[in-house]
Amino acid sequence: AELCQRREQCAKLRQERESQIRAEIHVAVIDRDTAKKRLQIANEQRDIDEQLVKQSVMAIELDQATPGADIVATLTLLKSKGRVVQQQASLHVAEVRLREAMGVVLSD
Repeated sequence: AELCQRREQCAKLRQERESQIRAEIHVAVIDRDTAKKRLQIANEQRDIDEQLVKQSVMAIELDQATPGADIVATLTLLKSKGRVVQQQASLHVAEVRLREAMGVVLSD
């Protein structure tokens, strides 16, 4: 009777742990997918800012913009590039957390 009770207890604990692992994996997948989307958005913004720098330089050359407009655009571009790097790092962290949640052993 006691052995039966222990087996039931173990089975219940196992089911609870499996459920917890599935939930952790689910959250990790959502985090990874969100990080991918944020990186995509950061890349798109960087591309837009690169175009703005080119347009600012051309506008200055044509005397259609005040001097320094290219510097402001370049600073904005640098910020965008920094956000891309931040989002790349966030994606890597999310991918590692997903592998950890899945029980993948990291050998590096």
